[in-house]
Amino acid sequence: MQAGYQLRGVAVDPRKSVVQRAYDQVVDTWGQARRTAAISTRESTWVERFHSALPSGASVLDLGCGSGAPILLDVLRRGHRVVGVDFSREQLLGARIRCPQALLVQADIGEVEFAASSFDGIIAYDSLWHLPRDEHPRVFDGIRRWLAGGGTALLTLAVGNGALFTDLMGAPVFYDAWPEATSLRMLGDAGLSVVGHHFQPVEEGGAEGHLIILVANTPIAAPHATGTT
Repeated sequence: MQAGYQLRGVAVDPRKSVVQRAYDQVVDTWGQARRTAAISTRESTWVERFHSALPSGASVLDLGCGSGAPILLDVLRRGHRVVGVDFSREQLLGARIRCPQALLVQADIGEVEFAASSFDGIIAYDSLWHLPRDEHPRVFDGIRRWLAGGGTALLTLAVGNGALFTDLMGAPVFYDAWPEATSLRMLGDAGLSVVGHHFQPVEEGGAEGHLIILVANTPIAAPHATGTT
Protein backbone atom coordinates (compact mmCIF):
# COMPACT_ATOMS: atom_id res chain seq x y z
CA MET A 1 0.00 0.00 0.00
CA GLN A 2 1.16 3.53 -0.67
CA ALA A 3 1.47 5.79 2.35
CA GLY A 4 -0.54 9.00 2.27
CA TYR A 5 -2.45 11.48 4.37
CA GLN A 6 -6.07 12.45 4.71
CA LEU A 7 -7.41 15.23 6.94
CA ARG A 8 -11.12 15.06 7.56
CA GLY A 9 -13.04 18.34 7.39
CA VAL A 10 -14.51 18.32 10.89
CA ALA A 11 -14.77 21.01 13.53
CA VAL A 12 -12.02 20.39 16.09
CA ASP A 13 -12.90 20.27 19.78
CA PRO A 14 -10.51 22.63 21.62
CA ARG A 15 -9.52 19.80 23.96
CA LYS A 16 -8.43 17.79 20.93
CA SER A 17 -6.53 20.77 19.54
CA VAL A 18 -4.49 20.78 22.74
CA VAL A 19 -3.61 17.12 22.16
CA GLN A 20 -2.78 17.65 18.50
CA ARG A 21 -0.47 20.58 19.28
CA ALA A 22 1.19 18.64 22.08
CA TYR A 23 2.17 15.71 19.88
CA ASP A 24 3.30 18.01 17.08
CA GLN A 25 5.45 19.89 19.59
CA VAL A 26 7.12 16.87 21.23
CA VAL A 27 7.52 14.82 18.06
CA ASP A 28 11.29 14.37 18.44
CA THR A 29 11.55 13.86 22.20
CA TRP A 30 8.43 11.71 22.49
CA GLY A 31 9.34 9.58 19.47
CA GLN A 32 12.86 9.03 20.76
CA ALA A 33 11.59 8.07 24.20
CA ARG A 34 9.01 5.64 22.82
CA ARG A 35 11.52 4.02 20.46
CA THR A 36 14.26 3.56 23.03
CA ALA A 37 12.38 2.88 26.27
CA ALA A 38 12.24 -0.72 27.42
CA ILE A 39 8.81 -2.22 26.81
CA SER A 40 7.33 -3.44 30.07
CA THR A 41 6.52 -7.10 30.59
CA ARG A 42 2.92 -6.07 31.08
CA GLU A 43 2.71 -4.31 27.71
CA SER A 44 4.55 -7.02 25.79
CA THR A 45 2.38 -9.76 27.33
CA TRP A 46 -0.85 -8.14 26.16
CA VAL A 47 0.54 -7.21 22.75
CA GLU A 48 1.52 -10.86 22.27
CA ARG A 49 -1.98 -11.98 23.28
CA PHE A 50 -3.37 -9.64 20.64
CA HIS A 51 -1.05 -10.93 17.91
CA SER A 52 -1.68 -14.56 18.80
CA ALA A 53 -5.35 -14.03 17.92
CA LEU A 54 -4.60 -12.67 14.42
CA PRO A 55 -4.57 -14.78 11.26
CA SER A 56 -1.52 -14.79 9.01
CA GLY A 57 -1.33 -11.69 6.81
CA ALA A 58 -4.02 -9.92 8.81
CA SER A 59 -5.42 -6.46 8.12
CA VAL A 60 -4.75 -4.32 11.22
CA LEU A 61 -5.83 -0.81 12.21
CA ASP A 62 -3.65 1.23 14.60
CA LEU A 63 -5.69 4.08 16.12
CA GLY A 64 -3.23 6.68 17.38
CA CYS A 65 -0.16 5.26 15.66
CA GLY A 66 2.09 8.23 16.44
CA SER A 67 5.48 8.10 14.75
CA GLY A 68 5.20 4.38 14.11
CA ALA A 69 7.37 2.83 16.79
CA PRO A 70 7.12 0.46 18.40
CA ILE A 71 3.60 -0.82 17.67
CA LEU A 72 2.97 0.03 14.00
CA LEU A 73 6.45 -1.14 13.04
CA ASP A 74 5.99 -4.38 14.99
CA VAL A 75 2.72 -5.13 13.18
CA LEU A 76 4.43 -4.73 9.81
CA ARG A 77 7.40 -6.88 10.81
CA ARG A 78 4.98 -9.68 11.62
CA GLY A 79 3.79 -9.68 8.01
CA HIS A 80 0.46 -7.93 8.44
CA ARG A 81 -1.13 -5.15 6.40
CA VAL A 82 -1.70 -2.04 8.48
CA VAL A 83 -3.54 1.27 8.44
CA GLY A 84 -2.29 3.88 10.92
CA VAL A 85 -4.40 6.84 12.05
CA ASP A 86 -3.15 9.85 13.99
CA PHE A 87 -4.20 13.47 14.52
CA SER A 88 -0.64 14.79 14.54
CA ARG A 89 0.86 15.59 11.16
CA GLU A 90 4.37 15.73 12.63
CA GLN A 91 4.02 12.27 14.18
CA LEU A 92 2.79 10.86 10.86
CA LEU A 93 5.79 12.27 9.02
CA GLY A 94 7.95 10.09 11.27
CA ALA A 95 5.68 7.10 10.73
CA ARG A 96 5.94 7.52 6.97
CA ILE A 97 9.73 7.26 7.19
CA ARG A 98 9.74 4.24 9.53
CA CYS A 99 6.75 2.40 8.05
CA PRO A 100 6.56 3.18 4.32
CA GLN A 101 4.43 0.07 3.69
CA ALA A 102 1.64 1.36 5.93
CA LEU A 103 -1.35 3.37 4.79
CA LEU A 104 -1.32 6.47 6.99
CA VAL A 105 -4.38 8.62 7.63
CA GLN A 106 -4.30 12.00 9.35
CA ALA A 107 -7.61 12.16 11.19
CA ASP A 108 -9.31 12.49 14.53
CA ILE A 109 -9.63 8.93 15.88
CA GLY A 110 -12.98 9.93 17.32
CA GLU A 111 -14.31 10.89 13.87
CA VAL A 112 -12.55 8.62 11.39
CA GLU A 113 -14.71 6.04 9.61
CA PHE A 114 -14.07 2.75 7.80
CA ALA A 115 -16.21 0.20 6.01
CA ALA A 116 -17.72 -2.59 8.06
CA SER A 117 -15.57 -5.69 8.64
CA SER A 118 -12.44 -4.00 7.26
CA PHE A 119 -9.97 -5.33 9.85
CA ASP A 120 -8.96 -8.57 11.52
CA GLY A 121 -7.45 -6.63 14.39
CA ILE A 122 -7.50 -3.14 15.86
CA ILE A 123 -5.08 -1.67 18.35
CA ALA A 124 -5.49 1.62 20.23
CA TYR A 125 -2.64 1.82 22.70
CA ASP A 126 -2.52 4.92 24.92
CA SER A 127 -4.58 7.00 22.49
CA LEU A 128 -8.28 6.76 23.40
CA TRP A 129 -7.65 8.51 26.72
CA HIS A 130 -7.03 11.73 24.77
CA LEU A 131 -10.63 11.76 23.54
CA PRO A 132 -13.41 13.41 25.56
CA ARG A 133 -14.94 10.47 27.38
CA ASP A 134 -18.42 11.10 25.97
CA GLU A 135 -16.99 10.00 22.60
CA HIS A 136 -15.83 6.61 23.87
CA PRO A 137 -19.13 4.79 23.18
CA ARG A 138 -19.11 5.94 19.55
CA VAL A 139 -15.52 4.77 19.10
CA PHE A 140 -16.29 1.41 20.73
CA ASP A 141 -19.22 0.99 18.35
CA GLY A 142 -16.95 1.83 15.41
CA ILE A 143 -14.38 -0.73 16.53
CA ARG A 144 -17.09 -3.40 16.67
CA ARG A 145 -18.34 -2.48 13.17
CA TRP A 146 -14.86 -2.29 11.64
CA LEU A 147 -13.78 -5.67 13.02
CA ALA A 148 -14.48 -8.74 10.96
CA GLY A 149 -16.38 -11.51 12.71
CA GLY A 150 -14.08 -13.05 15.28
CA GLY A 151 -11.73 -10.08 15.07
CA THR A 152 -9.77 -8.85 18.09
CA ALA A 153 -8.91 -5.42 19.46
CA LEU A 154 -6.37 -4.37 22.07
CA LEU A 155 -7.27 -1.13 23.83
CA THR A 156 -5.89 0.89 26.70
CA LEU A 157 -7.83 3.44 28.73
CA ALA A 158 -7.25 5.70 31.66
CA VAL A 159 -9.30 4.81 34.71
CA GLY A 160 -10.66 7.73 36.70
CA ASN A 161 -13.67 9.97 36.86
CA GLY A 162 -13.26 12.93 34.56
CA ALA A 163 -10.94 15.17 32.63
CA LEU A 164 -7.33 16.02 33.40
CA PHE A 165 -5.26 18.80 31.85
CA THR A 166 -1.58 18.16 32.44
CA ASP A 167 1.62 18.20 30.37
CA LEU A 168 3.47 15.86 28.06
CA MET A 169 7.19 16.61 28.11
CA GLY A 170 6.37 20.25 28.79
CA ALA A 171 3.51 20.56 26.31
CA PRO A 172 -0.06 21.00 27.63
CA VAL A 173 -2.18 17.90 27.01
CA PHE A 174 -5.65 16.55 27.80
CA TYR A 175 -6.84 13.19 29.16
CA ASP A 176 -10.29 11.91 30.05
CA ALA A 177 -11.45 8.81 31.86
CA TRP A 178 -14.36 6.72 33.12
CA PRO A 179 -14.28 4.35 36.08
CA GLU A 180 -13.17 0.84 35.11
CA ALA A 181 -16.64 -0.72 35.45
CA THR A 182 -18.17 1.97 33.24
CA SER A 183 -15.67 1.40 30.42
CA LEU A 184 -16.15 -2.37 30.55
CA ARG A 185 -19.93 -1.93 30.48
CA MET A 186 -19.77 0.43 27.49
CA LEU A 187 -17.65 -2.07 25.56
CA GLY A 188 -20.31 -4.71 26.19
CA ASP A 189 -23.05 -2.28 25.18
CA ALA A 190 -21.22 -1.78 21.88
CA GLY A 191 -21.41 -5.53 21.21
CA LEU A 192 -17.79 -6.35 22.06
CA SER A 193 -16.86 -9.29 24.27
CA VAL A 194 -14.14 -8.67 26.87
CA VAL A 195 -11.63 -11.51 26.53
CA GLY A 196 -9.39 -10.22 29.31
CA HIS A 197 -8.36 -7.04 31.08
CA HIS A 198 -5.76 -5.82 33.53
CA PHE A 199 -5.89 -2.73 35.75
CA GLN A 200 -2.70 -1.14 37.05
CA PRO A 201 -3.42 1.54 39.68
CA VAL A 202 -1.39 4.71 39.95
CA GLU A 203 -1.21 4.13 43.70
CA GLU A 204 -1.56 0.77 45.40
CA GLY A 205 -5.20 0.17 46.23
CA GLY A 206 -6.30 3.26 44.28
CA ALA A 207 -9.15 3.51 41.80
CA GLU A 208 -7.24 5.54 39.18
CA GLY A 209 -4.77 4.03 36.77
CA HIS A 210 -4.17 2.30 33.44
CA LEU A 211 -6.45 -0.34 31.95
CA ILE A 212 -5.51 -2.81 29.21
CA ILE A 213 -8.43 -4.59 27.56
CA LEU A 214 -8.54 -7.34 24.95
CA VAL A 215 -11.93 -7.54 23.23
CA ALA A 216 -13.39 -9.66 20.46
CA ASN A 217 -16.18 -9.18 17.96
CA THR A 218 -17.77 -12.44 18.97
CA PRO A 219 -19.71 -13.73 21.99
CA ILE A 220 -17.60 -15.49 24.62
CA ALA A 221 -18.54 -17.24 27.84
CA ALA A 222 -17.35 -14.63 30.36
CA PRO A 223 -14.66 -11.94 30.83
CA HIS A 224 -11.40 -13.02 32.37
CA ALA A 225 -9.71 -10.54 34.68
CA THR A 226 -6.12 -10.84 35.81
CA GLY A 227 -4.53 -9.25 38.86
CA THR A 228 -3.37 -5.72 39.45
CA THR A 229 0.37 -6.17 39.16
